[in-house]
Amino acid sequence: MTQATNKGMTFEEYLHYDDGTDTRYELVGGELVAMPPEDRVNSKIALFLLARLLNVLPEDRLCYKDTEIEVTGVKAQTRLPDLMVLSEELAIIWEMGAEPSPAICHHPI
Repeated sequence: MTQATNKGMTFEEYLHYDDGTDTRYELVGGELVAMPPEDRVNSKIALFLLARLLNVLPEDRLCYKDTEIEVTGVKAQTRLPDLMVLSEELAIIWEMGAEPSPAICHHPI
């Protein structure tokens, strides 16, 4: 007897997924997981950290709620961090308009 296997969604499929709603999803173990509505306290903390980091880092090294990253592992996963600090190398790559490889961009701060 042959058993069917569910491979789950790939990272590429996730990037092109659109269910026609405003729901934001993360990809966990190849499965879509709806993100809960934004918590006001969480938003205030991220904004506070962003304001402080702007005093010591250039704006092009910071991503605020606008980046999806692939987490490497056995099954495809993504994260949507509220705030991410880019390495100088990655900031240069993005500034040039190139898409970074997921391996460069898999450690949110």
